[in-house]
Amino acid sequence: MQNLKQELQNLAAFRKKLRDFFDSKNFMEIQTPVLVKTPGVEKHLKYFATQWNHPVRGEHKLYLRSSPEVMHKFLLANGMDAIYEIGPCMRQGEELGPWHSPEFTMLEFYKTGWEYESFMQHCTTLVDTCIDAKKDQPWHRITMAEAFEQFAGVELIDEDTDFAAKSMAAGTVSVKKEDSFEDAFFKTLIEKVEPKIAELGKVVLEKYPRSQSALSKRVGDKKTGYAARFELFLNGIELGNCFLEENEAEQIKSRVHEVFTYRSEVPAKEPIIKHICENGIPPACGAAFGVERLFAAAQEKQNIRSSLDLFLPYAINPNH
Repeated sequence: MQNLKQELQNLAAFRKKLRDFFDSKNFMEIQTPVLVKTPGVEKHLKYFATQWNHPVRGEHKLYLRSSPEVMHKFLLANGMDAIYEIGPCMRQGEELGPWHSPEFTMLEFYKTGWEYESFMQHCTTLVDTCIDAKKDQPWHRITMAEAFEQFAGVELIDEDTDFAAKSMAAGTVSVKKEDSFEDAFFKTLIEKVEPKIAELGKVVLEKYPRSQSALSKRVGDKKTGYAARFELFLNGIELGNCFLEENEAEQIKSRVHEVFTYRSEVPAKEPIIKHICENGIPPACGAAFGVERLFAAAQEKQNIRSSLDLFLPYAINPNH
């Protein structure tokens, strides 16, 4: 068990480095519930469902959170201005592989009053601080439109009904003619764009199509606009997902209710969600990073697997 002990010591030291980074910038560390009524507001993620049985109050359906986003935004709406959390998150149906696991540790943080460029600088500095071996490498900043044109040979027009056909014509094998824009977009991203990004080392991939904004701010109109979000990649591995947050109540309400109509797990009248939709949040930026991925990169590992995996019910059998 010596390897396990050393891994845990290294991980503890790494988490301390994360905390030192945020503490030095006057962020408050918080802890929010893992067992929740609203697991998330993502359109496509699957959630772990469970049940609380009370001898008097009866049975209540609950979920394991996919992220602490909902609770963090509730805190922003109630006066918090710079917060971070390092804690467990769970996602049902998650791919099990070198960089994925159904249970993982997320670093999530928010700050009000941040400008987009300052926020991006904070996120890249976080990575450079955590991953010493890569800190002197330059960051390559590229927009989604530039990446699709350069690496996939296709013009990225949001919600283009002919995008699947155009991507197929440009040589994307995984795309089928019946694919929606969203499906074709992600297939092209995975097949054509991300492998090329891996060759660049450290990459900020920014300005997503407006239709892929989730709860990030939408800039401009449908034709020329974009979603003010970016992802950080290291050698092709996504480390963090970062948003200039949508803060206006009506916009939040519209997008959250779109998720409500798409899936049944999220209760539209749940008090925390209702509060955010009715009141909005202050102008803010927020990000989510996979701690295991950051740690693996800092240790120059090729995956997030650890000795503890041997004790998990979903452990990867190295012989299969």
